[in-house]
Amino acid sequence: MFFFMVQEAEAWILSQPNVLKVVGLKANLVPKCPANEISKPSSVLADVYRKSGKQYHKVSEFVKVFTLLDTQQLKSDFSEFRLLIEKLQ
Repeated sequence: MFFFMVQEAEAWILSQPNVLKVVGLKANLVPKCPANEISKPSSVLADVYRKSGKQYHKVSEFVKVFTLLDTQQLKSDFSEFRLLIEKLQ
């Protein structure tokens, strides 16, 4: 048995700002630094949504955007994502 908790998975979304364009958000509002250096990714993502005229809902909006992410890139960029996928397989 193991326990795995993901903290601020919104960093995964912020790491691929091109997907934000697909859902009608202003991707240029995403900080230019690496996503894993953003201290509160959920707050930053909520701010991008707000400034794009939308409201961020941690579950419903995350699910919409998460499905658009390049998982191979996530495995490369985030060791915790890669480990999660390995454990789930």
